Amino acid sequence: MSEISAAGTRGENKLSFLRILIAVLVVIVVLLVCLVSVEVPWERATLVACKYRMKSLMTAFKLYADDFDDSLPSVESWCDVLGKYMLPGMLICPGSNAREDQSSYAMNEFLAGKKLAELSPDLVLLFESMPGWNKAGGPEILTTEHHEDEGCNILFADGHVEFIKADRISELKWIASKNSSDE
Repeated sequence: MSEISAAGTRGENKLSFLRILIAVLVVIVVLLVCLVSVEVPWERATLVACKYRMKSLMTAFKLYADDFDDSLPSVESWCDVLGKYMLPGMLICPGSNAREDQSSYAMNEFLAGKKLAELSPDLVLLFESMPGWNKAGGPEILTTEHHEDEGCNILFADGHVEFIKADRISELKWIASKNSSDE
């Protein structure tokens, strides 16, 4: 009987050792997977932070419009007037080289004074540009440099922000079409 119990113990020891070895290997694999998936590339973080800032700017545009008969600010002073509706630093894309007294964004020059609620949702409202203050214009001043020339974030009139790849920038809509309320 002692031989049987000794053989049974050795077999159980082998099984216990294998179970422990498998458990340790599983833990190591899980840790490696977690470490690899936690790494977020700097470019991705910059892109997300830029999108967040543009969404905050849309909130500022909406608050301004609420105070001014649903109208957007003039292109000559949009950075200045939105300042009281947003946190400092929201005008700078983390991927740009803009200083604290500059903005990384430009307003669509064709939308100054327009009624926000009357704009087509797919119209460009704000876009990435080279650093400046109260910059306004169209596709000629848009830049993709903040995101390694792959594209740029665009804030549309309906409030959504989208990363537009460089090869799709020519498809953007810049000019508001006349509707019955403009006639």
